[in-house]
Amino acid sequence: MLPRDPDSPASSPGQAAQTDTPRWTWQSFDQRPWHWHAVLRDARPRGWGRMRSETFLLTRHSTDIVKLQRDRVDVKRRVARDPAGLEAWQTVWRAAFPLGAGEIAQLCISWGCAAVAPLPSAATLDDLHAFVARCTPSVRVLPSRSWRREYSLGGCRLRRATMLVAGSVLEMLALDHEDRDALHQTLQALRLADEENTSCLAVLRRQLNWPPDGQAAD
Repeated sequence: MLPRDPDSPASSPGQAAQTDTPRWTWQSFDQRPWHWHAVLRDARPRGWGRMRSETFLLTRHSTDIVKLQRDRVDVKRRVARDPAGLEAWQTVWRAAFPLGAGEIAQLCISWGCAAVAPLPSAATLDDLHAFVARCTPSVRVLPSRSWRREYSLGGCRLRRATMLVAGSVLEMLALDHEDRDALHQTLQALRLADEENTSCLAVLRRQLNWPPDGQAAD
């Protein structure tokens, strides 16, 4: 069983069931992507690259990643980390529009925000944005557009992306696997094991000039 991340919100009786298996993840946001050519050379593509538009909704004091994509909301949570710096992430909640009041309450839990009463529903993405602007001023909205492609390599899923977030271009390489040891072995084979793992959460928080990990402000 994975050890619980101490920064993760505590579960509540009404919290939605976990939806995905945790995956151990290594990510790099190096601005010198040509360093990754040797890695990609041996990777097997999984379909074509594609453009994606998504919006991240974050709060300063929560380490959950709330993401809006097309017609649904996903909540991703870091559930464990190991001494080497790898992190296990899990999609713990997912819902499609329209969102009911109970689902809005789940989002407030992930943001660490006090829920207003009575809670509204959100039939559309615009309704949710209106709720955030009106009732949860601590939530910051980060629109993102990205080009990404997936590969298979050493039993791991590999993702290569170029992201545009808050006016900054971010180059990303990520490998993940359900088994931590398998991911470690692949990183060692690729000579990436000594490179720092930088989570997407840390990079997004950097765009907002926030401390990297849900810490209190200086």
